[in-house]
Amino acid sequence: MSDENYDIERQDIAGLTVKVTFDLPFCLYLDDGLYQVAREGWTASVHLERITQTHLDPRLGIDQATTELIRDRHGRLRYSRAAVELPGKALIEKELRRQAEAGELEAQEGVVSVTLTIERIISGFGDVAFQEAFGAVNRLIEVYRHVTDQFHIRRVSREEIFRADIQWYQNGEPLGGTYYGAFGHGMSLGPRGFDDQAMERLRSLLNSTRPIPVAIALFQDAKDRLDRSEYRLAVIDARTALEVFVDEVLLGYFSAPGTSLEEACRVLDVESRKVQTLEDALQHSLINRKLGHALKQVLNLDLHDGDPQLWQRWLRAKEIRERGAHRGQEVGRIEAIEAINTMGEIMESIRNAPKSAAWVKDRSDITKQDCSI
Repeated sequence: MSDENYDIERQDIAGLTVKVTFDLPFCLYLDDGLYQVAREGWTASVHLERITQTHLDPRLGIDQATTELIRDRHGRLRYSRAAVELPGKALIEKELRRQAEAGELEAQEGVVSVTLTIERIISGFGDVAFQEAFGAVNRLIEVYRHVTDQFHIRRVSREEIFRADIQWYQNGEPLGGTYYGAFGHGMSLGPRGFDDQAMERLRSLLNSTRPIPVAIALFQDAKDRLDRSEYRLAVIDARTALEVFVDEVLLGYFSAPGTSLEEACRVLDVESRKVQTLEDALQHSLINRKLGHALKQVLNLDLHDGDPQLWQRWLRAKEIRERGAHRGQEVGRIEAIEAINTMGEIMESIRNAPKSAAWVKDRSDITKQDCSI
């Protein structure tokens, strides 16, 4: 059975199964045992086991896990281990259909022929098995959260699973296995050091009471959420950062002596009778109006006609944010990166625009922050 040239196609693969085992970052307080999770086309068998930490963080102030932590989000006392069993034949057939439809398999006269050796199954379908098992466990987590109202429990990302063991069986007999490892994504083995300039800025800020710019803090929140795979919230934070930044620039301009509220309303396309302050006018103005007509008048920065490619990317980023914020739809990693990079690029464009007008405030702290990812 261990011969790499063994042709599994000649055997009955109906008995082929795969077991994927990995640890969750927190504990599900369900009885240890088996839970059946319906998936599209098959049922996944998820065996849960609660694991007690043997080496406790001394900052907890306890010697042994004889109690429970309320909302133990990071498994400081206990975490759950999931062993997910999937029907191998159905999983492989689904993946082969996907590959055929994507044109990834060679066909002769419209017929695709595939030989499945044990080596090919273990090396070629391990990630597929992990993804299916991961999806089944996230479905269990989603239902558990809903039924128990344990709101601190949430769907996990692949990057939160440090390692998964993947074992294949046929009719209960082990065929071999591999593992999935994600440790290192978004992580560093060593801290980044401070250069002299950064240390000088740090000490300067500590010796003052100047607040950290809100827009920059929000954009850093967006990058943090992106790093933790919270893609929908990352895009929402980035869009908030952009609008706060634009509002600060416009407020500085319209607050200058000689600029009336009526003039601000005209530039912002807001009915003056509906607002009483500049802040009201900015709140009522549409974001496209601010980024388009208003910035062109204030900074001579023409994002709409001067950089049509960036403007089209902005419209796409705006659509992604609205889909996530107003309809609660999930946002993928690639489109989140695209949206956040676009909004960061717009902030950079605003920052780099000529600022010779007297109304422009000193933005030296902001100009040294990185809005790229």
